[in-house]
Amino acid sequence: MNKPLLSFVLLCLLFQSCQEIVSLKNIQDVIVDKESMIFMNLDSTLLNGKHQFYYTDSIIAINGSFVEGELNGIVKFYHPNGILSEQGFWINGSREGKYLTFWEDGFISSNKNYQDDQLQGEALSYWQGGSLYMKSVYDNGVELSHTWYDIDSTLVEEVSLIDNLKRSIERYIIQDYIDDSDSELFLRTIIRYFVSQTKVNLRLRKCDLNLLI
Repeated sequence: MNKPLLSFVLLCLLFQSCQEIVSLKNIQDVIVDKESMIFMNLDSTLLNGKHQFYYTDSIIAINGSFVEGELNGIVKFYHPNGILSEQGFWINGSREGKYLTFWEDGFISSNKNYQDDQLQGEALSYWQGGSLYMKSVYDNGVELSHTWYDIDSTLVEEVSLIDNLKRSIERYIIQDYIDDSDSELFLRTIIRYFVSQTKVNLRLRKCDLNLLI
């Protein structure tokens, strides 16, 4: 064998040996903790490496990589009919960046962005026919505003959650604390803070809000 051909063969063998081995499994042979999104084998050992899972009729169900049971890298989920269901990038079990979902007929269902598994920025949801259903804006997982559209793209409602929160707290003041000047002053200070700090303030979690209202 001449040297150029030998070099080519060795290069091919090296490239093949460096290819990541893909494990093929039936979807029934994997355990998924839906709360933590941890993937395990039937013997409870954590998944590692690249895996492809299939439905019972050999249609692909999941295609992705795992590190200690957590999704890592680009992951694709599929409907039982073989159509792509979800696609996005994961880091240590958390969604990161652009994340797409699809209806069973292949039309896009949503286009969202995540930061450390929290919705961030603009999030778009679509009717099954492909027209825009809702446009929302998030900051660190907290919805700041949303706009709804009819299936014919007619604007239905546009809501600013900052304004809604302001009106809710004001109603609370009027109904329950009209004679309590200290409480009224405290809650009006909160309102001014919410209005002036459009992003930082709405990182308030629901449990914190319940303490106020």
